[in-house]
Amino acid sequence: MCKLVEELQKLKKSSNESIDNEQNFSDFKKYMHVKRQVEKDLEAIINLTKSCPKALVLVCGNVGDGKSHLLSYLKNEK
Repeated sequence: MCKLVEELQKLKKSSNESIDNEQNFSDFKKYMHVKRQVEKDLEAIINLTKSCPKALVLVCGNVGDGKSHLLSYLKNEK
């Protein structure tokens, strides 16, 4: 299989690459990451909570919105 086809296979829903978790954030996922306003907003909220003794931040959205990806990205980039 050629390199291009191998990389495209990672985009399939059945691929392990399609499931995000904080321990497995590959170079491919870093490359495919697109910075969005919601990421900046979440980072700002997280930074605000650092001065609080206890805080709870809920990340809500529809299936496929990228919640897990965003959380994994932020955890691995910091």
